[in-house]
Formats: sequence, structure tokens, C-alpha cells
Amino acid sequence: MNSADWDQRIDAFYADEFDESDPVGAITRMRELVGERPDGDAAALFELAGVHDALGREHEAVDLYRQAIAAGLEGERAARVHIQLASTLRNVGAAAEAVTILESMPAGGVDDDARQAFLALALFDQERYGDALRTALLALVPTLDGYRRSLTDYAAELPSGRREPQPGSPAPSATPSTASTPSAAKRSAMRAATSAMVRSGSVSVRAPMEATSTS
Repeated sequence: MNSADWDQRIDAFYADEFDESDPVGAITRMRELVGERPDGDAAALFELAGVHDALGREHEAVDLYRQAIAAGLEGERAARVHIQLASTLRNVGAAAEAVTILESMPAGGVDDDARQAFLALALFDQERYGDALRTALLALVPTLDGYRRSLTDYAAELPSGRREPQPGSPAPSATPSTASTPSAAKRSAMRAATSAMVRSGSVSVRAPMEATSTS
């Protein structure tokens, strides 16, 4: 079986067989498909990572994504593995590494709109709220019929980096407070920007990440 036929069977699995309520069955079926490829095959490792990711088994997925990268992915999967790894790292609390991965990827590549969307989310988790909103807005701007220049200018005016405590301000306590929690306005702005990206069609996410509400 050639690679194109195998890829079609992977797509058919997500379209017709994947059942989130039966994780053991889903992983077993994917392992059957993976078994058709040579041991250590990069594409097979990537797809095995994807099904674990889609089922919420993120720590296992992270390890498999790293194995796929080490094995040498080619084509579209080579870009997608970094996006999916970064998204999953963010979900397990490693937003800083997610930002590093996504920022190191070349702009304009495969699924670049998705890269920017996940970068915006990871930046937000790093409390870099201005950078997060700017990233989301600049990804959205090319999809608009109007207001491109004004939104680009407004995005450029957003603050960069984390907001540092002002001299003389009280030290943060161990209990989360409104000082360390993003305001409702910031959350709403990010939600509006990322939702607009999805509605505009500027973000297209592959099946393993669509199958879960968090990745």
C-alpha cells in the first residue's frame, strides 16, 4: 500500500470510525493502521500521537509527537506536528515551550493561520495579553474586506511583554487575585478575535485537533 492510500485510510478513520466515547477502540484501530507502516515510521508516529491527543491523552501525545519529529517527518505533517505539539504542550501547562516552538516556525507555511491562532492562545496563557491579541488580530486582518489599515495600526499600539508589578505594589499572594487574573475585557477581546478567525475560515484545523475541545 502506498502512502497516498494509507493517508486516505487515516482520513476515513476520523470521518467514519473515530469514537471519542471508545478510546480503547480508537487507539486499537489506529495501532492497526500504524502497524501497516515500518517500525519507527515518522508519519505513523504522528498519527498515533494525533489520536492520543484527540482523546485527551495529552502526555502520551507529547512523547509521540517528539518521537515523530526525531524520526524525520516530511511534507505537511512536518509543519503540523509542531503546531499540534505546541497546542498540546499548552494544554499540559507548558505554554512557554509552546510559544518558543510556534514563534520559531517560519511565517507563511502550511496552516500558518492555525499557528498564529495557537500562538495567540499560548501568549495569553503567558500573561502577554497585548502580544496575544496582536497576534490574533494580525492573523484576522488579511481576511477582512475593510478596516485593514486601522486594525493593523491598533494592533501595533498594543503593549508587548508581561505587565510587571509597579514599584511599591504589594507582592502577589499564593491565592489568585484579580491582579494576576486576566480581566473579563481581556478575555472577551481574545475570544472575539479568535472566534472571528474561525468564522472567517482563516483557521483550518486537522481532524485530531478538531476532535477535542482543548487542543
